[in-house]
Amino acid sequence: MIKRVLITGADGFVGTRACQDLNSAGFEVIAAIRGNCASELKGVSCVIKIGELSSTTDWSKALYNIDAVVHLAAHVHQMKNKNLDSINEYRRVNVQATECLLKAAQEAKVKRFVYVSSIKVLGEGENTPYTDNTKVYEHKLGDPYSISKWEAEQLFHKLDNSKMDWVILRPPLVYGPGVKANFYKLMSAVNRGIPLPFGGVKNKRSLLFVGNLTNAMCAALNYSHEIANTFLVSDVEDLSTAQLINKIAEALDRPVRLVSVPPSFLSFVGKLTGRTDTIQRLVGNYTCDISGIREKLGWEPPYSVTQGMREAALAFKHQANGRL
Repeated sequence: MIKRVLITGADGFVGTRACQDLNSAGFEVIAAIRGNCASELKGVSCVIKIGELSSTTDWSKALYNIDAVVHLAAHVHQMKNKNLDSINEYRRVNVQATECLLKAAQEAKVKRFVYVSSIKVLGEGENTPYTDNTKVYEHKLGDPYSISKWEAEQLFHKLDNSKMDWVILRPPLVYGPGVKANFYKLMSAVNRGIPLPFGGVKNKRSLLFVGNLTNAMCAALNYSHEIANTFLVSDVEDLSTAQLINKIAEALDRPVRLVSVPPSFLSFVGKLTGRTDTIQRLVGNYTCDISGIREKLGWEPPYSVTQGMREAALAFKHQANGRL
């Protein structure tokens, strides 16, 4: 039975929520962070500073008497950084440090290892949903983040004679309280009433509320049989970009300002401005089939998209008011 869980990257966007939710689910949570924590973490028994992540990180103190590891710490995806010369930094943190932690966890007789990867290892979107069995084509891994996440996943398949179970979760874009980057920018644009040219976009995108992700972690930790599986995980409801904007506007209690522009014209503008990838993420399809984790772990996302958006909006408003 798993009782004590080490969470790496515990002070990050997902990590802070994971500490609280796993603690509420009955686990004793030990938080591992790289530097000094900016604020007090809730739901943790203790916080251990492990320093920079690399092939030589000392995990002995953090892994003492630990039953399971949830590995969230990573060099995160940066949309503007497609320079493959930066792959060494991604590999140092996402691959070499993960391998170091895996070996240390085996030596410490950890029972289960939950690794949060990314759906981006499967590509940039297709017209049909990705599944747990979708093949990874390495030549299509177009950025250092995706490459490093795929290489890290392979470490688990190479484990020999290990008594440690493992679960890999592949989420799409994760949103929720404290979300940053492009999702935050979209919320800000909707909140400011900026007209957005996506009224005519009829695509479908899978998203994942952070509370649903942490609940999937709990399901992986609570599974009572041996396991070595990779699962896609997302909210139940897929949204078009227009529907997403409507959901955000409703959560923020703001009017919807959508303009219908043909997706083909948006793609053309993207090519002219060198923002093809950004436009594609807004007009293209990117969905996943989560039947694997449903059937194997009996998992169902406990939060609806509406509930998730409300939590994200509440935190956004609180943050915005704090800057006034």
